[in-house]
Amino acid sequence: MAMSDTITITYSPIKPRLFVFSVGPSPDLMFSQQDAMDFARLFSDRQDQLAPLFSEVHVSTMIGDTAESNRIMAGLEEYTLMHNYGNLGAQDLLLVFFSSHGVIHKNRFYLHGSKYESGRYRSTALEFEELREILDELPCKKLVFVDACYSGGAKAANPEEVNQQLRQLNLVQGMSMLVSSKANQFSYEDPQWENGAFTEGIVSGLGQGEADLNDDQMITIYELATYLGEKVPALVKETKGPHMIQHPELLDDQLGDVVIYVLED
Repeated sequence: MAMSDTITITYSPIKPRLFVFSVGPSPDLMFSQQDAMDFARLFSDRQDQLAPLFSEVHVSTMIGDTAESNRIMAGLEEYTLMHNYGNLGAQDLLLVFFSSHGVIHKNRFYLHGSKYESGRYRSTALEFEELREILDELPCKKLVFVDACYSGGAKAANPEEVNQQLRQLNLVQGMSMLVSSKANQFSYEDPQWENGAFTEGIVSGLGQGEADLNDDQMITIYELATYLGEKVPALVKETKGPHMIQHPELLDDQLGDVVIYVLED
């Protein structure tokens, strides 16, 4: 009986699609629009780089005067329609980024839309619980970034390590949130950064690879959260003063430590 040649099969899971929705209205902040644009560029400018992890990258922005609260909600509802038409599945990852002014009214957290009017919370601001309800209806994985007050490489990535991360992404469901500050804290911005401190940390953590704490050319949620937990307070103290405090937090940790970014070789 003739011996057949050995065939090596490399398992490669189905890659999820990545969707990014980045929002920066124009309320009483200097850099909310810049924050949203910089976050979007982390993904729109690096689609080839992200190809080992994601089959497609789709980036949508809502910036400046167009980011009224009702339009933001409509933009989020688009993902529900995409799911209904089979264009957004359980294996996919949706990143939602908000940079705006946050306010608490009657124990409810609101984000200002671009045409916010004082006291008109329901019509000109976005109630965060309503936003979460829309996201909860989506079967995909969700990671939400909120930059607002009171929000509470040396080597290439190993292909097998990327595959392992893909397996993990394909197993988990739910939503995690990274918020720029604890519930009783301000979130700072500064001309020196041309961003909010939280967004500045995200840009350096992902875009410059500083959040790759284990040097494997991939960045996970926990790596980014750990990095931001050290970077943001240090930025704020150095620039705004030694007594100024801002501590980002990871909330609703349903996704676990999944990879969200791949660096260049």
